Amino acid sequence: MKKRVGQIEFRWSETNNSYELTQWLQSQTEDKEYCIVIAFMRKGSEGYYMETVGDRHLNALREWQKETTLITEYAFDFLEAEYNLYRSALENNLTITS
Repeated sequence: MKKRVGQIEFRWSETNNSYELTQWLQSQTEDKEYCIVIAFMRKGSEGYYMETVGDRHLNALREWQKETTLITEYAFDFLEAEYNLYRSALENNLTITS
């Protein structure tokens, strides 16, 4: 599962074992894109929270405000629905399968 708008992407990372926001950049030396993590979306006792990596999320907001805001809002909406589904299933003794 991943969604990308412009240079900003929301995705699940197997490497980091978490949801994350990434920023795609163009390599200066090669004709390739690469990405950096700008924030991790961590699950807490009351839902998900965002853990930024330095000032990367702020810099993305400055450079790509609309794209960063849209993907960040999408990420929180998705994760809130995910959290509520699992919480409701647990409260009702139901099992969720993928």
